[in-house]
Amino acid sequence: ASLITSGIDPKRSIIYRQSDYYHHIQLSWLLSTLTTVQKSKVKDESSVPLGFFLYPVLQTADILVFKTTHLPIGENQIPHLRLCTYMIEKFYHYFKQNIFLVPQMMATETTRIRSLRHPEQKMSKSDVEERSRIDIMDDEKIIQERIMKALTDFNA
Repeated sequence: ASLITSGIDPKRSIIYRQSDYYHHIQLSWLLSTLTTVQKSKVKDESSVPLGFFLYPVLQTADILVFKTTHLPIGENQIPHLRLCTYMIEKFYHYFKQNIFLVPQMMATETTRIRSLRHPEQKMSKSDVEERSRIDIMDDEKIIQERIMKALTDFNA
């Protein structure tokens, strides 16, 4: 319901719950067996969560499972599209099946929404400080309060 109230048209969009669609996790697992990680990405090998490595693979499965042809992304998502392209090439090289197409990137020049507490950073749902962001389910009072207390970037 929150996706529809935010403006997503269900007649023009595919809305699904990942956990209900087993093909998604199967493809994610298959892609993870083909994906390597550079050691330079791991600074302290003893404390890196597995999700750090698996999440980009899961994003690629999100893109490929429905044979996406066009992908609207922001500038910060370009590395994920590169990884997707790499995985498609690996898949073809290993299985000799060309079943995935590289989606066409539809990047737009947009301003990133900044953190409400750290304006030098982008707003992120994974920020541990709740006051740094506006969540989709926040009520009007919380949104107003967070905006009124937001820090500004004096260098902008």
